Amino acid sequence: NGTGSSTANRTRVSDENGDREYDMTSTMTMLNVVHAVPRRETWPLSGTITRNVTVVVVSGEDTKTRTRTVVTEFDGTQFATITINDEIFTFDLETRTVIRDDEG
Repeated sequence: NGTGSSTANRTRVSDENGDREYDMTSTMTMLNVVHAVPRRETWPLSGTITRNVTVVVVSGEDTKTRTRTVVTEFDGTQFATITINDEIFTFDLETRTVIRDDEG
């Protein structure tokens, strides 16, 4: 269990579309993330990781702020459930690919 925070700043330079600045901040909470001991698999047996992310995008005179809450839930299988705001995805921890749950 634990918490953390991060910040990142990026600039995309483009002669065609103009420059964009990205300022990102996030907080993270890990709750009851459990691995087997000895570690037999690469994925957690249980627990959640919650990230609250805010991105400010500045492009010329235009400023947009986006916020997302990302909750990753582990159940002991290679598939984790990721909920971003109200959208649900399945993340394959072995192949590192994301499947949107409404894709069937």
